[in-house]
Amino acid sequence: MSSDNLLISDAFVYTTYVYYEDTDFSGAVYHANYLKFFERAREHYFGIEAIREMIDGQKLQFVVSEVLNLKYLKAARHGDFLGFRVQVESQTGARMKLLHQAYRIGSGDLSPQLIATALIELALVDVNGKPQKLSRVSLTHPI
Repeated sequence: MSSDNLLISDAFVYTTYVYYEDTDFSGAVYHANYLKFFERAREHYFGIEAIREMIDGQKLQFVVSEVLNLKYLKAARHGDFLGFRVQVESQTGARMKLLHQAYRIGSGDLSPQLIATALIELALVDVNGKPQKLSRVSLTHPI
C-alpha cells in the first residue's frame, strides 16, 4: 500500500521539534518516545477540548488495548522537526484501530520522510473500565 493511501490530508495533525530530553545517549529519539509522540498526535486529531469533555463531562476515556505493527524506519535526531498523521483504519463497537505515521519534515528540498508507523487499537471505557460504544462520543474527527 502506498503512503498516499494512508494519509488523512496533506496537513499534519501535530508537529514538534525533537528536544534533547527525547533522545538517548546517541542523539537519536529514544524508541519509547515515539509512543508519546503518537499519543499527542492522537489527542490533536480527536480535539483537545473534545477529549476534555469526554473525560470530565461524559466520564469516558480511551485506553490503549494493543500496539500493532510498530515500525521504526529511520532515526529521528535531536533538532529534527517532525510531523504526525493519524487515520482511523477500522472501528467496531467500543474499539478502533488508528494508523499513526511520523515524518521528518522541513529538511531542505526533500519531501517529508516517513520514519515510524504504528497501528494502535483503542477501547472506549467508562470510569469502571466497562467498554462503551464509540457512538457515545463526538470528536473533532468523526469516528
